[in-house]
Amino acid sequence: MSSSEETEPENGNNNSGDALGSATAMSRRLQTFGSPDLAVTVGVDEHLYKYHSLILASQSLYVDTLLSSPAARTEQEKRRISFPDITRETWEKMMKYLLPTNTIPSADDLVEIIPFYDKYQFLDGMAYCDKILAKLYIGSYDGYGYSEHHKDLAWLTAYIYDLPDFFPKSRPLAIKWGGKFLSRLWGDDEEMIKTLLPLIENDNETTRAMVSTFLGRKCVGMTMNEMRDLVKQTDFPEQCIVRNSQISMLDEQRQKLQIAYLDVCGASDLVSGKYDERSCHHERHVYAGNHCGGAMGYIWEKKDTRLMDDGASVTVKVGAIDCYGSAWEIYSFTQTDDEEETEHSKKVLYRWENGIFTSLVPPKYGWEKAEDDETFVKSKMCLSYSFGKPYY
Repeated sequence: MSSSEETEPENGNNNSGDALGSATAMSRRLQTFGSPDLAVTVGVDEHLYKYHSLILASQSLYVDTLLSSPAARTEQEKRRISFPDITRETWEKMMKYLLPTNTIPSADDLVEIIPFYDKYQFLDGMAYCDKILAKLYIGSYDGYGYSEHHKDLAWLTAYIYDLPDFFPKSRPLAIKWGGKFLSRLWGDDEEMIKTLLPLIENDNETTRAMVSTFLGRKCVGMTMNEMRDLVKQTDFPEQCIVRNSQISMLDEQRQKLQIAYLDVCGASDLVSGKYDERSCHHERHVYAGNHCGGAMGYIWEKKDTRLMDDGASVTVKVGAIDCYGSAWEIYSFTQTDDEEETEHSKKVLYRWENGIFTSLVPPKYGWEKAEDDETFVKSKMCLSYSFGKPYY
């Protein structure tokens, strides 16, 4: 967008405000025009620029309408436009990123210019931002939906959410990013969680992931309506932040508790035996969302050597239900040859739960056995282990 400033620069040369650079196609076209005929003032100090009115009007419906409006009573009024709410720095960025250009705005710049592109209807500017935003959202995924620009992306997600016609490429990716971010509950910023929550409150997948991450396996059996009600509670963002802080503390404590081996005795042949430690972050059988921590940081598993009639194998696991270790389960499930869990094959065999105490590692005593009528009775089954470096 070719412009010239009214004032002379200190070096005495006429300072051209050509935002696209002298070598661009548009700037070469502008050489066929006469001198800039439109005065534009920006900011409270009314910094003055000169533009070709036809070119600026072609970029902004607002400018086009204003220049052709009957409300402009005199020719003088038609040749002067003011943008008092835009600073000089922001205006120059807006002009710099108008097509055609190869200059790529940063996330900070997008936060700065998109609202004004929207307000003053710079449609080509918004289309270019849509293209850049789409790449930015795609590039932000590192498996967890996290980006160094996550606060800017959260703000942009909320802003473009109501503008599907102007951001057709980036808006679906923005919603997907917001869902990924929230599902991991990485919100160390309560305001950020509040910004994103309304955008995905009806997204079942994200809601389920958020609740399972927040409650662990205690969310099993909850209906989607119950999960949505939990997420919509006004103090939910604050609870998430408190929980994340607690998990960080529990993780530090848990790292000091290395279990060298784990044996279960006093149970059936299926349950008794030696168990191997596994990190929940690499679990194929994910039962507690994607962010496991504290007592849920590890599970212990044992594969039964016998095969079922359909060729599936049986695996038994010991794992905490929540990050605090307030409840633990020993459960079995069947797996196919490719180690995928058979649907609906999980069966809880033993349970430990204490309303007073918690445990960051599997409790040794106090387990209850599951009966056929789905009740639990006291059991003599116990665990044996020692702390230290694992033997495998």
